[in-house]
Amino acid sequence: MLKRIIFLIGDQSQEDSVYRMKENMGEVGEMVEIRGAEERGGACISSKDRSGVIFVTDSAAVLRRLTAEGGYVIALLHDNNREEDLSAAPYAISDIEELEYASFEQAYLRLAGLPWKIAETERCIIRETTVEDVDAFYHIYAEPSITRYMDKLYEDPEEEKEYIRQYIEKVYGFYGYGLWTVLDKEDGRVIGRAGVSWREGFDIPEIGFVIAVPFQHKGYAYEVCRAVLECSSRELGFTGVQALVKRGNEASASLCRRLGFTRQGTVEDRGEKYEQYIIRLPC
Repeated sequence: MLKRIIFLIGDQSQEDSVYRMKENMGEVGEMVEIRGAEERGGACISSKDRSGVIFVTDSAAVLRRLTAEGGYVIALLHDNNREEDLSAAPYAISDIEELEYASFEQAYLRLAGLPWKIAETERCIIRETTVEDVDAFYHIYAEPSITRYMDKLYEDPEEEKEYIRQYIEKVYGFYGYGLWTVLDKEDGRVIGRAGVSWREGFDIPEIGFVIAVPFQHKGYAYEVCRAVLECSSRELGFTGVQALVKRGNEASASLCRRLGFTRQGTVEDRGEKYEQYIIRLPC
């Protein structure tokens, strides 16, 4: 969890913008600290105390030092530091007055290797997948009915874990969305997966989901997919989402109809035929 946002500013002309951003944040603005870049460039903060801290700096020297010490750093770009080499920062910001706390929190979580919370429903939490979820996935996918209409996991769990590591880095890191993990809010256990992704050859994103057998026929899939569709519209800006349902999978087809999808016809992908359902989302 992000606890402090520390600006290490070399150009004093930027401080007014940071103060206005701090005011615009309201109560969470109390987490924002402003310091000079050189004289107090984070040296007084021990490595132990840097948990929950993200730094923002317009100084290449400070960026290099903090990065070398394991700090999480965002580059601040403005007209007066165009000659500074801030390319080592994974993230960079400008026009800071309008930035919100959530932007800094998401950057911190990504840099710290922690999952983003995507949505919360009455009974579930949807968050990004972690490598630690893989063991639970194998337990869910061990039920023959789960893989009747979807791909299996790798036979070797270590291959699946490596796939998830790459997925976190390349899919979450680049797109900011994908297939997520579903948790039971009551006890925090993994009960399924759901999310949106792009299938090669199609020009509309696709919803995907799987719910563990003990939680089926209890409305969990509907509850979770509704949240995914709301996120797809509100947060991701998608105006339409498809679902590709294999023939014979009446449970998924029925769920699609209940969610408001309309059957468009039959499509083929990699030798498999699917019933294509599409839902139009509000802009």
